[in-house]
Amino acid sequence: MTDRPPYAIILGTNEIASAVAIRLHHQGYGVVMSHDPLPPSSAARWRSTTRCSMTR
Repeated sequence: MTDRPPYAIILGTNEIASAVAIRLHHQGYGVVMSHDPLPPSSAARWRSTTRCSMTR
């Protein structure tokens, strides 16, 4: 089995998601950002639209 570097999948492409991606990349993570073409309704926007899933 190979020793894989850690990676993160970031759901969102706004400024905050980009900043998180840059920070993780600088810390040695492989990063993938994903854009949702159908964002949540305005009633649900109070919830965070940027989520991050990380593995080690």
